[in-house]
Amino acid sequence: MEIDIRLTPERRWEVCVHEAAHAVIHSLGGAWAYQIAVAPTGVSSWTFTGRKGSTSTDLWGAYQGADLPLGVFACIEWDGAYFEADKNAYRRYVARDVADARSARQARLIREEHHRQLRAYIANLFAGPLTAQILDGEHFRPGLQPHDCSPDDDVQKAWGLACLLPGAQGVELEHIETQTMAALQRADVWGAVQDLARQLEHDGVVDDFDGFLLEPVTGWPFSPRSKGRELPVTIPRR
Repeated sequence: MEIDIRLTPERRWEVCVHEAAHAVIHSLGGAWAYQIAVAPTGVSSWTFTGRKGSTSTDLWGAYQGADLPLGVFACIEWDGAYFEADKNAYRRYVARDVADARSARQARLIREEHHRQLRAYIANLFAGPLTAQILDGEHFRPGLQPHDCSPDDDVQKAWGLACLLPGAQGVELEHIETQTMAALQRADVWGAVQDLARQLEHDGVVDDFDGFLLEPVTGWPFSPRSKGRELPVTIPRR
Protein backbone atom coordinates (compact mmCIF):
# COMPACT_ATOMS: atom_id res chain seq x y z
CA MET A 1 0.00 0.00 0.00
CA GLU A 2 1.38 3.40 -0.97
CA ILE A 3 1.68 5.82 1.95
CA ASP A 4 0.75 9.44 1.27
CA ILE A 5 3.34 11.55 3.10
CA ARG A 6 2.67 15.27 3.07
CA LEU A 7 4.95 18.14 4.02
CA THR A 8 3.92 19.51 7.42
CA PRO A 9 4.70 23.08 8.56
CA GLU A 10 7.14 21.71 11.15
CA ARG A 11 9.02 19.58 8.65
CA ARG A 12 9.01 22.45 6.15
CA TRP A 13 10.76 24.69 8.68
CA GLU A 14 13.43 22.03 9.18
CA VAL A 15 13.94 21.91 5.40
CA CYS A 16 14.23 25.71 5.28
CA VAL A 17 16.97 25.62 7.93
CA HIS A 18 18.72 22.76 6.12
CA GLU A 19 18.85 24.63 2.80
CA ALA A 20 19.78 27.95 4.42
CA ALA A 21 22.71 26.28 6.18
CA HIS A 22 24.06 25.03 2.84
CA ALA A 23 24.10 28.59 1.51
CA VAL A 24 25.52 30.29 4.62
CA ILE A 25 28.31 27.78 5.24
CA HIS A 26 29.24 27.73 1.56
CA SER A 27 29.54 31.52 1.64
CA LEU A 28 31.90 31.26 4.60
CA GLY A 29 34.17 29.22 2.33
CA GLY A 30 34.03 31.84 -0.43
CA ALA A 31 31.28 30.42 -2.65
CA TRP A 32 28.14 32.17 -3.85
CA ALA A 33 24.58 30.90 -3.65
CA TYR A 34 22.25 31.17 -6.63
CA GLN A 35 18.98 29.86 -5.26
CA ILE A 36 17.33 27.93 -2.45
CA ALA A 37 13.80 26.58 -2.60
CA VAL A 38 11.32 24.66 -0.46
CA ALA A 39 8.14 22.78 -1.35
CA PRO A 40 4.75 24.22 -0.28
CA THR A 41 3.15 22.98 2.91
CA GLY A 42 0.77 20.07 2.39
CA VAL A 43 2.17 18.66 -0.86
CA SER A 44 3.02 14.97 -1.17
CA SER A 45 5.37 15.41 -4.13
CA TRP A 46 7.41 18.25 -5.56
CA THR A 47 9.62 18.84 -8.59
CA PHE A 48 12.44 21.35 -8.61
CA THR A 49 13.87 22.76 -11.85
CA GLY A 50 17.42 24.01 -11.52
CA ARG A 51 18.95 27.05 -13.17
CA LYS A 52 20.53 24.86 -15.86
CA GLY A 53 17.22 23.16 -16.69
CA SER A 54 17.68 19.88 -14.82
CA THR A 55 14.75 18.60 -12.75
CA SER A 56 14.76 16.79 -9.40
CA THR A 57 11.94 14.95 -7.65
CA ASP A 58 11.53 13.07 -4.35
CA LEU A 59 12.83 16.00 -2.30
CA TRP A 60 11.37 18.80 -0.18
CA GLY A 61 14.04 21.45 -0.70
CA ALA A 62 16.95 22.42 -2.92
CA TYR A 63 20.12 24.48 -2.79
CA GLN A 64 22.02 25.70 -5.82
CA GLY A 65 25.40 27.27 -5.28
CA ALA A 66 28.76 27.48 -6.95
CA ASP A 67 29.84 24.03 -8.07
CA LEU A 68 33.29 22.54 -8.06
CA PRO A 69 34.91 22.41 -11.52
CA LEU A 70 33.79 19.47 -13.64
CA GLY A 71 37.37 18.24 -13.58
CA VAL A 72 37.03 17.52 -9.87
CA PHE A 73 33.72 15.68 -10.17
CA ALA A 74 35.27 13.61 -12.96
CA CYS A 75 37.60 12.15 -10.32
CA ILE A 76 34.77 10.38 -8.46
CA GLU A 77 32.39 7.76 -9.85
CA TRP A 78 29.29 6.20 -8.32
CA ASP A 79 29.48 2.41 -8.37
CA GLY A 80 25.95 1.72 -7.15
CA ALA A 81 26.79 1.70 -3.44
CA TYR A 82 29.32 4.49 -2.88
CA PHE A 83 31.65 6.83 -4.74
CA GLU A 84 35.00 5.52 -5.88
CA ALA A 85 37.68 8.22 -6.02
CA ASP A 86 40.65 8.47 -8.36
CA LYS A 87 43.18 10.39 -6.30
CA ASN A 88 45.81 10.23 -9.04
CA ALA A 89 43.41 11.83 -11.53
CA TYR A 90 42.78 14.64 -9.03
CA ARG A 91 46.53 15.15 -8.57
CA ARG A 92 46.93 15.42 -12.34
CA TYR A 93 44.03 17.89 -12.47
CA VAL A 94 45.66 20.11 -9.82
CA ALA A 95 49.09 19.70 -11.43
CA ARG A 96 47.84 21.42 -14.60
CA ASP A 97 47.35 24.65 -12.63
CA VAL A 98 50.51 24.18 -10.61
CA ALA A 99 52.49 23.91 -13.86
CA ASP A 100 51.89 27.64 -14.48
CA ALA A 101 53.41 28.65 -11.13
CA ARG A 102 56.45 30.92 -11.25
CA SER A 103 57.91 29.77 -7.96
CA ALA A 104 57.78 26.89 -5.50
CA ARG A 105 55.82 29.11 -3.10
CA GLN A 106 53.22 29.96 -5.73
CA ALA A 107 52.90 26.29 -6.64
CA ARG A 108 52.25 25.43 -3.00
CA LEU A 109 49.63 28.18 -2.67
CA ILE A 110 47.82 27.03 -5.82
CA ARG A 111 47.76 23.45 -4.57
CA GLU A 112 46.52 24.51 -1.13
CA GLU A 113 43.74 26.64 -2.62
CA HIS A 114 42.49 23.71 -4.68
CA HIS A 115 42.33 21.63 -1.50
CA ARG A 116 40.65 24.44 0.46
CA GLN A 117 37.92 24.87 -2.16
CA LEU A 118 37.27 21.13 -2.05
CA ARG A 119 37.03 21.24 1.76
CA ALA A 120 34.64 24.21 1.51
CA TYR A 121 32.38 22.24 -0.81
CA ILE A 122 32.38 19.29 1.59
CA ALA A 123 31.55 21.67 4.48
CA ASN A 124 28.55 22.89 2.48
CA LEU A 125 27.43 19.27 2.00
CA PHE A 126 27.72 18.61 5.74
CA ALA A 127 25.97 21.85 6.78
CA GLY A 128 22.44 20.78 5.89
CA PRO A 129 22.46 17.41 7.69
CA LEU A 130 24.17 18.92 10.75
CA THR A 131 21.27 21.32 11.33
CA ALA A 132 19.12 18.34 12.32
CA GLN A 133 21.40 17.73 15.31
CA ILE A 134 21.16 21.38 16.36
CA LEU A 135 17.37 21.55 16.00
CA ASP A 136 16.99 18.29 17.94
CA GLY A 137 19.35 19.49 20.69
CA GLU A 138 21.67 16.54 20.18
CA HIS A 139 25.22 16.47 21.51
CA PHE A 140 27.59 16.76 18.54
CA ARG A 141 29.60 13.72 17.65
CA PRO A 142 31.38 13.67 14.30
CA GLY A 143 30.50 10.81 12.03
CA LEU A 144 27.51 11.76 9.88
CA GLN A 145 26.05 8.80 8.03
CA PRO A 146 24.37 8.82 4.60
CA HIS A 147 20.59 9.05 4.59
CA ASP A 148 20.26 7.17 1.29
CA CYS A 149 22.32 4.83 -0.84
CA SER A 150 22.21 7.36 -3.64
CA PRO A 151 24.73 9.53 -5.52
CA ASP A 152 22.52 12.52 -4.64
CA ASP A 153 22.99 12.03 -0.89
CA ASP A 154 25.04 14.87 0.63
CA VAL A 155 27.09 12.65 2.93
CA GLN A 156 27.78 10.11 0.18
CA LYS A 157 29.19 12.91 -1.98
CA ALA A 158 31.23 14.25 0.93
CA TRP A 159 32.75 10.82 1.58
CA GLY A 160 33.72 10.43 -2.05
CA LEU A 161 35.21 13.90 -2.44
CA ALA A 162 37.18 13.61 0.81
CA CYS A 163 39.10 10.70 -0.69
CA LEU A 164 40.70 13.19 -3.10
CA LEU A 165 42.23 15.33 -0.35
CA PRO A 166 45.86 14.85 0.73
CA GLY A 167 45.04 13.61 4.24
CA ALA A 168 43.47 10.30 5.19
CA GLN A 169 39.75 10.26 4.38
CA GLY A 170 38.62 9.77 7.98
CA VAL A 171 40.87 12.55 9.29
CA GLU A 172 39.73 14.99 6.59
CA LEU A 173 36.04 14.18 7.11
CA GLU A 174 36.13 14.55 10.88
CA HIS A 175 38.11 17.79 10.67
CA ILE A 176 35.74 19.37 8.13
CA GLU A 177 32.62 18.16 9.95
CA THR A 178 33.91 19.50 13.28
CA GLN A 179 34.75 22.89 11.77
CA THR A 180 31.34 23.08 10.10
CA MET A 181 29.49 22.32 13.32
CA ALA A 182 31.65 24.79 15.27
CA ALA A 183 30.70 27.47 12.73
CA LEU A 184 26.99 26.62 12.86
CA GLN A 185 27.00 26.81 16.66
CA ARG A 186 28.24 30.42 16.62
CA ALA A 187 25.58 33.02 17.29
CA ASP A 188 26.44 35.11 14.21
CA VAL A 189 26.49 32.16 11.81
CA TRP A 190 23.37 30.51 13.24
CA GLY A 191 21.64 33.89 13.19
CA ALA A 192 22.35 34.20 9.47
CA VAL A 193 21.00 30.68 8.90
CA GLN A 194 17.82 31.46 10.87
CA ASP A 195 17.22 34.76 9.05
CA LEU A 196 17.64 33.15 5.64
CA ALA A 197 15.46 30.18 6.66
CA ARG A 198 12.66 32.56 7.72
CA GLN A 199 12.87 34.33 4.35
CA LEU A 200 12.69 30.98 2.56
CA GLU A 201 9.76 29.85 4.72
CA HIS A 202 7.88 33.00 3.71
CA ASP A 203 8.80 33.18 0.01
CA GLY A 204 9.29 29.53 -0.98
CA VAL A 205 12.22 30.56 -3.19
CA VAL A 206 15.15 32.88 -2.44
CA ASP A 207 17.56 34.07 -5.13
CA ASP A 208 18.49 37.47 -3.67
CA PHE A 209 20.95 36.85 -0.84
CA ASP A 210 21.97 40.42 -0.01
CA GLY A 211 22.41 40.71 3.74
CA PHE A 212 22.06 36.97 4.38
CA LEU A 213 25.39 35.40 3.43
CA LEU A 214 28.72 35.80 5.21
CA GLU A 215 31.99 37.34 4.15
CA PRO A 216 34.48 34.59 3.29
CA VAL A 217 37.12 33.73 5.88
CA THR A 218 40.61 33.35 4.44
CA GLY A 219 41.81 29.76 4.52
CA TRP A 220 38.53 28.26 5.80
CA PRO A 221 37.95 25.38 6.16
CA PHE A 222 41.41 25.00 7.59
CA SER A 223 43.62 22.04 6.80
CA PRO A 224 44.02 19.34 9.48
CA ARG A 225 47.66 20.42 9.58
CA SER A 226 46.71 24.00 10.50
CA LYS A 227 46.83 23.64 14.26
CA GLY A 228 45.07 26.24 16.39
CA ARG A 229 43.49 28.26 13.58
CA GLU A 230 40.04 29.61 14.43
CA LEU A 231 37.35 31.74 12.87
CA PRO A 232 37.56 35.49 13.62
CA VAL A 233 35.62 36.92 16.56
CA THR A 234 33.03 38.49 14.24
CA ILE A 235 32.08 37.60 10.68
CA PRO A 236 30.24 40.35 8.77
CA ARG A 237 27.48 39.64 6.30
CA ARG A 238 27.73 40.37 2.60
